[in-house]
Amino acid sequence: LTLEGIKAIVPSPHNYCYACFDMVYPIAFPGEHFQQMELIL
Repeated sequence: LTLEGIKAIVPSPHNYCYACFDMVYPIAFPGEHFQQMELIL
């Protein structure tokens, strides 16, 4: 399943957040320069 495929099947695709798939967040995300957040135990 591709991001384009998801956008093709949902109603009003511009009203959804796809950050989990494309890492483009609708707001500033602190630490966005990290590829993966570090797990602190």
